[in-house]
Amino acid sequence: MVAGRKEGDTLHLRLWLMSCRVLKRGMEDAMMDAVFADAAARGVKTVRGYYYPTAKNAMVRDFYAQMGFEQVEADEAGNTVWQRDVAGYEPRHPHMTVQR
Repeated sequence: MVAGRKEGDTLHLRLWLMSCRVLKRGMEDAMMDAVFADAAARGVKTVRGYYYPTAKNAMVRDFYAQMGFEQVEADEAGNTVWQRDVAGYEPRHPHMTVQR
């Protein structure tokens, strides 16, 4: 499940929730493809993702970096903000589709 909020021409991804059972099986790529396709269709120019460390999500600490996002903010607690332009995004898993 992905939840975000559009503010101006930026989409803020506030929640990215996946079972650890599907990680590294291509589903995160297909979901990101769907996010960027939808963002482009809605006139979004930039997508921002947020990582807040918890005891259970350390395995996805580098998720946004692996998806080609650039880190734009970080604090002492390990919270990070990541950003990627919509223009130029190439689908990572084009043979899989996500139903919306």
